[in-house]
Amino acid sequence: ARADRATIDDTDRTLERDAAQLVSVEERLAEASAVRDDTAAEVERLRRSSDATRRSVTDWRLTADVSGTDLPLVALDAYVKAAARMAAERPECGIRWSGLAGIGKVESGHGSYRGSRLTATGVTSQPIVGIPLDGTNGTASIPDSDGGELDGDPGVDRAVGPMQFIPTSWRSLGRDGNGDGTADQSNIYDAALSAAGLLCRAGGSGLDADSGLHRAALGYNNSGRYADLVVRTANGYQAAQSRIIPPPPTTTTTLLPPGEV
Repeated sequence: ARADRATIDDTDRTLERDAAQLVSVEERLAEASAVRDDTAAEVERLRRSSDATRRSVTDWRLTADVSGTDLPLVALDAYVKAAARMAAERPECGIRWSGLAGIGKVESGHGSYRGSRLTATGVTSQPIVGIPLDGTNGTASIPDSDGGELDGDPGVDRAVGPMQFIPTSWRSLGRDGNGDGTADQSNIYDAALSAAGLLCRAGGSGLDADSGLHRAALGYNNSGRYADLVVRTANGYQAAQSRIIPPPPTTTTTLLPPGEV
């Protein structure tokens, strides 16, 4: 009996020691779990911060001017894509990105008119609305056609957006250039593609030559001085093309030995 009691006492002490160790292990597990949760939360916070920083850098890059030019990268992207799309639809037109850049610069300074700027998505930071087209100051007299819906003026029409479309022209020529399902006169992608269509319609063909672009620019604004300025501006951008637009990557073909795929 004494031996059995001693065995029982030893077992009780072992159980008490193991119970204490179990409590200690459970406490360490709880601490480790808390650390794990805190670490996961910190990792998620850092991930969100990293994503936000990446988006911020991307947005900054898109809205910054291309080195050595006054062209925001997002505007250059819009002009290049609009010209490429028009080349596929109307190859005889020949409108080049530089021609669209010439229009965009003369019309609104690439969306920078009166303190506006292009955002990373191509939308102007504030509406760009031209002067009243009421026949004064050398303008045409164009009565209101949209009840002020686009230009905010229920009396007469005003040109709107970075490419300065009058409301009637936008209704007939406005196109969705960025694929979001909406033709927005304040979006440089939509406005650039719409301007390409207007220029091709006005100029017909050969807009890659000065005479063709001059003819098309007169359809945009029937002023010889205006058309001359557009052509000069476009030629300046075209001269810088090799410096600001990298050439497409070259592809090479590797011939495999016979029998190898």
